Amino acid sequence: MSMRIRQTDDRRGFTLVELLVVIGIITVLVALLFPALSGAREHANRVKCLATLRSMGLAAQMHADEHRGYMPLAGMLTMGMWPDQIGDASMKKYTYYKGEYRDSVGITFAPAPLSASLGQYMGLQVVLGTHEQLQDSLRSELVYRHFTCPGDPEPGTGSSIGVGMWRGPEERMSYMYNMRVLGLMFVDDRPGLGGNVTKVRNPDRVLLFADGQGGRPPPGAWALFGVVQGATLYDYWRIHGGASRGGFGYLDPQRHRRRINVLFVDGHGETLLLPGYYGGNLDDSPDKGDIGRVGVAMGVDK
Repeated sequence: MSMRIRQTDDRRGFTLVELLVVIGIITVLVALLFPALSGAREHANRVKCLATLRSMGLAAQMHADEHRGYMPLAGMLTMGMWPDQIGDASMKKYTYYKGEYRDSVGITFAPAPLSASLGQYMGLQVVLGTHEQLQDSLRSELVYRHFTCPGDPEPGTGSSIGVGMWRGPEERMSYMYNMRVLGLMFVDDRPGLGGNVTKVRNPDRVLLFADGQGGRPPPGAWALFGVVQGATLYDYWRIHGGASRGGFGYLDPQRHRRRINVLFVDGHGETLLLPGYYGGNLDDSPDKGDIGRVGVAMGVDK
């Protein structure tokens, strides 16, 4: 007599309720982890951005070491663009390229824009030849990456140097510079230092480079991110802030969650908190952030 053994299959799939429970748990976990991941990514971008500013500061110091103590020239040149007009007839203070114009002697040299003057000390292939050659080299992705913040999706475009109707080659950059230190423009009957940092008192408190603009085109497009007004960076914010410009002028509160990376003349960098903005009269803002101690004209000798 044979016995037939009946085998049962205990395997079964998930029920709809169980599947929905698992999906719900995964959704909750993702919701919990996302802010942490987003915060970590933002922190990494801020650290990379500060490292970029430090590399720019190091390049500026290397420029000064090889150019009689002068950092690169940047800003509006109110006295002219030729070497003898800016007090550098021997062409020893600044970096130059072959300008667009010729005089009776031959090719006239023009001061190179900021990204070119710095780029030559950052290992970038910057061609200090004709205007067209320099422009082509400044448009390379490698140059763009060295002057943009990973947290800035739309860096500003313009030129960091110019005089009258003349503009230097176009640049793209996520940063602004202190025109009182690097420029020669007269403000309140006080000329800029033209990069002569020996005239900067308390270089550990005076701005050299910082985050800026967040993709907004600079006024007039000739002074890319040039900060020129105000004794401090807080005064600059008060002058250029207000509802018409989002409350921060050309300081970008979105890029690093209301923080700003600042590099000082002495080469050290800090991440500082921007003021709180509540609309209306800026003097009524109860939160002034950390930028009141960052000098623009403050600490700059005549």
